[in-house]
Amino acid sequence: MTTPHTVEELDPAVALRPGKFDPAAVLVLWCLRKAFYPLLWLGLIFATTSGRIDEVNEAGGAAAYVTSFDSVGGFIAALLSPLAIIILAFGLRLAVAGIAFALAYPLTTWNEPADYAHGRKRQSRIRLWSDRWYLTRAYRALRWTWAVRHVAVSRLDRLGRRLETCGPIMRWASVVLAIAYIVTTFLTVEV
Repeated sequence: MTTPHTVEELDPAVALRPGKFDPAAVLVLWCLRKAFYPLLWLGLIFATTSGRIDEVNEAGGAAAYVTSFDSVGGFIAALLSPLAIIILAFGLRLAVAGIAFALAYPLTTWNEPADYAHGRKRQSRIRLWSDRWYLTRAYRALRWTWAVRHVAVSRLDRLGRRLETCGPIMRWASVVLAIAYIVTTFLTVEV
């Protein structure tokens, strides 16, 4: 049996715009994306080992982290709280996702299908924007693949090779910090 449609290979270079900015942006965002897990483990270690409690919650009778934002000191105390690194990790992850989406959007506007000219204009515009939304998400996911990052590294030469080392470093940092978290958790638990 043969398939009715021919299947063509996808060229990874399609997911990158011409020039050096887009490959550099993909690799830098990849490094920032990979920094999520080391920051998360580091934040968990800091939260576990930190014995600082700002105020005691009298209503529940248990100690809790309660921060007042009435003054600059309260805001600084919240920034220095044990959970600040974890919040930073999640904020970084959300920011990277948004920036990656914004950088993938121009790839969807290069070619506008001729099919959208037919039919009512309002439905055409809704279909066009809906398709662009899905295509942008697909391009963003495609840009995280090894093949596209490899093309980006080859376009950037020495800078690309330096940025490429970020992945293994972050992977090893995640493993080491995960083990450190397990060890610190067992050491800080009172029996």
